[in-house]
Parts: sequence; structure tokens; C-alpha cells
Amino acid sequence: MKRFIYSIISLLLLTTACEKDGEKLIVKEPGAPSDFGASSTEIVLTSDGTDALALSLFWNAGALPQVSDSTVALPDDLTQLSMQFSATEAFASYSEVFLEADQTTLQFTGGELSQLLMKLGMTEVRQYDVYVRLAIKMGTSYTYGDVLVLKITPYEVETGWMQIVNKTDLTDVLATLRCKDATPMLYEGFAVPAGGWYNCFFIASDGTQWGCNADWTAFSLVADSQNNCWFAEPSGCQYVYADTENELWWHVDVPAVNLDIDGTAVELKYSKTAGGYSGVITVGAGASITVTGTGARFDITTGTDAGIAGISYPFCLVPVGSDGFELVNSSVASGAFTVENAGTYTITFNVSDYKWSLKEGAEEPPVVNYPENVAMYYYYKEASDQFALACRMAETTEDGIFEGFIWTDPAWGTDLSNFRFVADGAVYSSNSDGQYVLGEGGWNCWSGNTGMNYVVADFTTMTWSETQVTKVAVTGDFNAWSLDTDQFTFNMETRKWEVVCDITNIGWGLKFVLDDASGNWRWKYADTDLDGTLSIVGDNDNTVPAAEGKYKIELDLSDFAAPTYTMTLIE
Repeated sequence: MKRFIYSIISLLLLTTACEKDGEKLIVKEPGAPSDFGASSTEIVLTSDGTDALALSLFWNAGALPQVSDSTVALPDDLTQLSMQFSATEAFASYSEVFLEADQTTLQFTGGELSQLLMKLGMTEVRQYDVYVRLAIKMGTSYTYGDVLVLKITPYEVETGWMQIVNKTDLTDVLATLRCKDATPMLYEGFAVPAGGWYNCFFIASDGTQWGCNADWTAFSLVADSQNNCWFAEPSGCQYVYADTENELWWHVDVPAVNLDIDGTAVELKYSKTAGGYSGVITVGAGASITVTGTGARFDITTGTDAGIAGISYPFCLVPVGSDGFELVNSSVASGAFTVENAGTYTITFNVSDYKWSLKEGAEEPPVVNYPENVAMYYYYKEASDQFALACRMAETTEDGIFEGFIWTDPAWGTDLSNFRFVADGAVYSSNSDGQYVLGEGGWNCWSGNTGMNYVVADFTTMTWSETQVTKVAVTGDFNAWSLDTDQFTFNMETRKWEVVCDITNIGWGLKFVLDDASGNWRWKYADTDLDGTLSIVGDNDNTVPAAEGKYKIELDLSDFAAPTYTMTLIE
């Protein structure tokens, strides 16, 4: 067994004792564990014994490392104890289980031992020699105990799958991905996370836990990682790819699919209640249906910042067997689904079992009572106390989905940096499943962008999202219809937006514009009847003040459906 010594200084153990003139402190190796044994050295695993205890290993702890000066204290984490398992006596490669410094036993169930064998490449149903040893690491060197040889016969297990599990509960399975014969290291499948920024790990069939790299790079994927992965912002149904060869993963937001029924177009949206893409179709006998769509891909090039746009991703659903289907990355459908008999049907493409089905007649959608009045309120940091109204939200054209504007303070921890949603008296905040997941009794919500944001609260999926507003401006002939010269600033005391501008040329009038990163003047407001209330307008509708002059304009965006403003002539 190799012996080694370390200078305390080389180990970065900088203590007062190291400063004595002419004194050199050395650390001697720890003692190797002894009396290494097993409950059995010959084990036959069975598929019905995965939860039963299959193996117990035990040993006596070795001596701790010693320093030449007893007055010098060694760090508690100076050494690391582990158990190494290998398919070869030379331990050219091995699987490692890390242990506590004072640990003297290690146990495995049949399922855990089976996963360990798979990591070692032992997948055939035959007896294998498994070499086991204890290792103590100090610095860059190891002390090893005696080698124990176990003879283990695994049972046949299904391979080629990987599960996405919740970060906080590794047994909570979000989805199961599978690989195809042509791409054995690329796993794929549908998943419906609870909301954007859903935190997760990928657990392979061999038990390997895949997660984010040490730099926390979004959409990286490395084995044996303790850093969780996370989804981008979009909520709803996602198609996920995990590439273990290139150590990357990505997902495609798939809110809907498009049916072509002998030339007639029908859109099917994802339905959480139906468990897939579902809708009503009317067809003739022998109808041929092709299914295509365009999703938004989020990957290492896009990142996961709030409001970021995904990459266009064409796909089609193609039939597999008599009632199955799969998703293929192609803009051209390579197969068609056939309906034998004419009639009206409810068609569903189920994303949990990859089956498509027809049910005669048009199923009535379940009655869901969504809130009618929703508002965002500022809440004190780390408290459930309501502070002030931020915005009365307005319902969109879709039931249960509301929209509004909110400004949050970039200085984290102030009264205006946290908020919650109040819906018909019930209070909703971010819950433990993610920043953008709505729940009751959770944390205060916070912005991923800070500053001004357009917020959508979706009570059909219990999620919310935000898009950063890059400019709040007034424009017109007086500033050549620019959004860069007369921009509002937010007054934290009044919670209104203010600007002073010199309107020397009324011309066609004024328009109040909020824009996002697209630069397309996304929200355009005007007061065409001069009653102090703004509404969304087209290109030719403007606010026409009575006179030219220098004005202070205050803009109140606390009511999304009816924002107000005042114009005060100051010169």
C-alpha cells in the first residue's frame, strides 16, 4: 500500500502553527478500513424482489489521518470515504458510492443493485464477478482497503428509457422518454410540466441521474450531477429531447396541432382535461387525416430567460400501428390517419400513452368556473401583507386567462419588488413547483426581468408568464413619431408614469405606446374622445390635445382595460 505525506501548506491548511520558523508540518495517510465483508458473496436477483434487501456490506473504520504537530487541527472534510464497484480486478473504471466518514455499513435493495450492475454494463442474465473496495481520498491520492469479489446474476430489465422527475421529490415522475433503435442515445417524449422554470432531473434506466453542469448552463446534461435542470418559461404540453451523447437536452412548446381532413383544416389545442390534443371533427367515409404543426424550440442557444422566443420547430404526428402515433421533426406529414365511417367524432391524441382515439359524437367540455375579477397587488417582501394595488387585470378572449401590466423594483427586497394575484378574493402566489406556477399559500411572486412587464395569469393551467416592456413613451408629429425621445419614467410614490414633453406640433395628435423587444409598437393607446381614459387603438386613431405647449403627462396603468392619463400645461 502506498504511503504519502503532505505539507500542510500544500494542502492549504494555513494555521498559526505553520508560521513557526523552521518547522515543517506533515500529514500521514489515514488507516485503511479492515474486516471488509458481505452478507452474501453469491447473489441471484429477481424482478419480483426489487424492494427486498439483497446485499449488506460492512467494515471497521480505519484510523484518521495524523498531523506531526498535535496542536494543529485538520479540516473535517480532509478525507472522503467511498465504495468503488468495478467489472475488473484492476478497477480501470468503476462506479462510486460516497459515504460518511464514520459510516461502517452499506445496503442495497434488489432494484438498487440491479441499477448498479447496469452502470457497470452487466445487462445479460448470467453470473458476473463484481469487484468491490473501500477508498479513502486525501488530496489527490487514495488509500484502498481489501478487494471483495461478489458473484451476482442480474435479472432482465427494460432499457432505453429515461424519466423526468421533480427536483424536490425524485419519485414524482413527470414523464418517461424513450429512445428509438436508430438513435439509442437520444431520448424523447411528451411532458406537461406544472409551469415555466419547472426544476427536474433525468433518471436513466440504469439509475444514472442526469442534471445540469457545474456552471449551471441551461439545457446542459451531465451524468451523476446534483445540479437540477429546468424548463423555459412556456407552460402546457412540451416535447422533450435528452441527448446523452452530446450532453444536451431541449424541449419544444406544442400548444396545438393542425389537422388536414381531405383538404379541410381543423386546429386541436392541448387539453389538460383530455390529456392531449382533442376536438370535434366531422368526416366522410374513409377520410384521410394528416397532422402537422409548428412548435417553439428552447435549447442551449435560446436559454430560459422570461419572455424569450423559441426557435420555429415544424413537426408532424404520424401513425404507428393500428392506434398509436409519434412526433417527427418534419414540415411534411409522412403518414395519414384513416377514419372508416362517416360521422361526427371527438378525436384525441393522448400524450401519455401515444394513442389516438375516436369517440362518436361531440363531447361537451366540462364546466369550469374560472375567476371573474383578477388583480395584481404589491405585497411586503417575505410577508403575506397586502401593500397596494398594482393592476386590475382584464380577461382575454379566452376564458380564465387575464392580462395586465406591472412595474417591479429592480432593487430586490423593496415593497414594490413582490406581488400576488387576487382572484375573486382568493390569493395566489408562486408555489414550490416553480416561479411561474400559481398556488395558494406560497411565496410572493417576483419578476424575472424587473422593471415594466406585461403579465398573463392563466387559471386554466394555474401558471403565469411575463414579457418585458422595453419602452413606455408618448409619440406624435412633435417628435417625428419616435419612441426614443419622450419616454415615461415610473414614480414609485404615486405608482404612475411621468414625462415632460414640448408639444410644438400637434399635427395628427399623440399616441401612448408600450413596446417589447420586437420593436413593433405592441400596445398602442389613445383617447379619441378626450375623456381621460385610454383604449387600444389602430394606426390612425390618436389623442388630439386642445393646444400646443409644454406638458407634464401622467399615465396610470393600474387598470389594464381602462388606463387613464392627465396632461397638465406647465408653459
